[in-house]
Amino acid sequence: MGVPKDTLFRSAEMSLTQLYIANEIGREVVSALGELGEVQFRDLNSETSAFQKTFTKEIRRLDNVERQLRYFKAQIEKQSLPMRPQHDFPNILSAPSASEIDELAERSETLEQRITSLNESYETLKKRE
Repeated sequence: MGVPKDTLFRSAEMSLTQLYIANEIGREVVSALGELGEVQFRDLNSETSAFQKTFTKEIRRLDNVERQLRYFKAQIEKQSLPMRPQHDFPNILSAPSASEIDELAERSETLEQRITSLNESYETLKKRE
């Protein structure tokens, strides 16, 4: 009996295709292909170190946003604040656009500064008591 066509096993029938995508639309194309869940990507520049790749700056920026989101979650849990469940948010698995990522990065930077300032003010007030 053969392997079903929609399987994730390595023995499933596959074809190797090479795509040439312009940098301007690369993110949107990769996002759309990723959402299909039918594509596996191979790094053709694996011999290049991570610091030499063109997207290193963006990866570092997103790592910082991820760190900030973990910080927000820790602060929310520290204060025992209720959080809305994930299923309240539509399209949680769809990839955000570049402008949405930029907006999130800016907002998270501002919020981190505000929360840090509030925490410092709170600690100062506690010391005065």
